[in-house]
Amino acid sequence: MALLSALAVLSMATAASPAAIAAGGATALAAAGGATEPAASETVPAAAYRKLEARLAALEAAVQRAAAAAPPPPCTLAQIKLPAAPWAFSGHGRDIARNATAAFDAAQSGVARFGNFTTFGETGLYDAFISVTSSKPQASGYHFSCSATRGAPASAGCALTFEEPARAQGPGYVRLELGLNAKCEATSATAVGTYFFASETSHAGVYSFYLAAPSM
Repeated sequence: MALLSALAVLSMATAASPAAIAAGGATALAAAGGATEPAASETVPAAAYRKLEARLAALEAAVQRAAAAAPPPPCTLAQIKLPAAPWAFSGHGRDIARNATAAFDAAQSGVARFGNFTTFGETGLYDAFISVTSSKPQASGYHFSCSATRGAPASAGCALTFEEPARAQGPGYVRLELGLNAKCEATSATAVGTYFFASETSHAGVYSFYLAAPSM
């Protein structure tokens, strides 16, 4: 408020006589917390006031721009909204068979679903289902249990739990990163996953998927 008062006085002073300018300068200095009464000989040219006024206006504008550009506060677990409807995804994967030396790369696409949010706002726990429909029927897919944290609520680590249709599974891991809007709604996500050689499996590989959320 002191800055705005000083600017108002300075604006009036620039159009006044030298005596009025000196008086206006004293008032402006007092409003800004400076000396309250300049000496009679300390008259300041109108150009100096105009220069000071311009600098103060530029500073105020810069402060306003910085405030507008500041990132919004991060979302909390309780604020995040994750649509349960199917998400479409596309991406690529690389697979290698046991004892092989050549890898097989493939474009992949499908649907993903999220659910079991009963305690998500408090614990960060939820479930994910990924179905690669480009190579399998939509009814088949992989189920994961996921966990986010209070410190990084938009990130989650997910462990493979079972497959539909049921069959023996080795270990699998997915890292999910949610893209959130200003309302803390998940509008996109990336999934980076890996699966390993195990006694139940004969392949290992990695994949990255880009998910688009359904309309909320």
